[in-house]
Order: sequence, then C-alpha cells, then structure tokens
Amino acid sequence: MRKNNALSIFDEMDEMFEDLFPVKQTQMRSDIKESDEDYQIDIELPGFDKKEINISYDDKYLTVSACHKEEKEDKHHKYVSKERNYSSVKRSYYVGDIDYNTIKAKMDKGVLEILIPKKAITLPEENRILIE
Repeated sequence: MRKNNALSIFDEMDEMFEDLFPVKQTQMRSDIKESDEDYQIDIELPGFDKKEINISYDDKYLTVSACHKEEKEDKHHKYVSKERNYSSVKRSYYVGDIDYNTIKAKMDKGVLEILIPKKAITLPEENRILIE
C-alpha cells in the first residue's frame, strides 16, 4: 500500500530492511502448577540447549534466561557467507522466600521443568506462663 506523503519512502525502506534482516522474537511461555509440597514451572524453550539456559534466584524472584547464537558458513563458493541466528529470552517469577538449594530443574524436548519445594512453615511455640 503506497502512501502519498514525503515519509512514505522511509516507510518503504524500513519494510525492505525488515525483509532483509528479520528480527527473531521469542516468547517464553510457561505453566505454573501448585501442589501441597511444591510449585512446578514448565517453560517452553524450543531450540535452546540446557547449556544455554541460566536460572538464578535473587530477592524472592526466580529468573530464567536463555541465549542462543548460531553461525553457519557456506564454503561452496569463492566467498564465505555468514548467516547469524541470535535469540535471547528472559523472564522472572515471584516465588517468595524459598530454599534455593532445594530447587531442581530438567530439560526435556524443549520444555524446561523447574520444581520448587515449598518452605515449611514453622509456627511459634505457645509461650505459656504458669499460674502459681
């Protein structure tokens, strides 16, 4: 669709640039389940290897980030052509006070499963004063 204004040439150049150099946007979709003993977060990370994923805990937030960089070379010609594929995602989940050392994670078929045991709640003992 052509526009009849002076900025249309810039719009056309932007569209041409986006066609030549598409930006890959990846979303981090997740499901969160709760049981009496724990929370389970299942996160879709297709195309990522477990070595490319980082899980950290800071100030009651669990953060999952993943970064993938791929380079391909075509040496069938007299020149070398490089095509780069880079994708990066990051998401934080509020988990409250947890014991970070008890978290378990595994990767299976593009899905990262994080198991977060609930922290046992200890109620204070009743302070009772005996009457003489």
